[in-house]
Amino acid sequence: KSAFAVEVDNARVLLRDASPQALVFLDEFGRGTSEQDGTALAGAVLEALSATGADVVFSTHLHTLHERDLRGMDGWEWWRMGVEVGSAGLQLTYKLEKGRCSQSLGLLASRRFGLPAAVVARAEELLGITR
Repeated sequence: KSAFAVEVDNARVLLRDASPQALVFLDEFGRGTSEQDGTALAGAVLEALSATGADVVFSTHLHTLHERDLRGMDGWEWWRMGVEVGSAGLQLTYKLEKGRCSQSLGLLASRRFGLPAAVVARAEELLGITR
């Protein structure tokens, strides 16, 4: 099976078994396909999980998800992991903060975690980012 097939199968099982007594953790659902399809699928899965009454913790890199018109999400809150971006680069605070993450930190994280500087610089060029 592909990574995406496994991801979808895991979501299928979560949806099948979710109930008001369940605590569901879903990490990065939708990453195995395009951003557009992943965002739509993640939104639909969140709506379906919301309908089960389960408590859900959902992490995602799909920053436009919170811009979608998701149904049945009353009472849900958006939280993000804290980071500090400064002259030293990206620093993880390891604190959960109320609010939405509205930007990708992938390039900063890639640099912090050791991807060669030339590769990160080229990625920035491809995105039109100048330093």
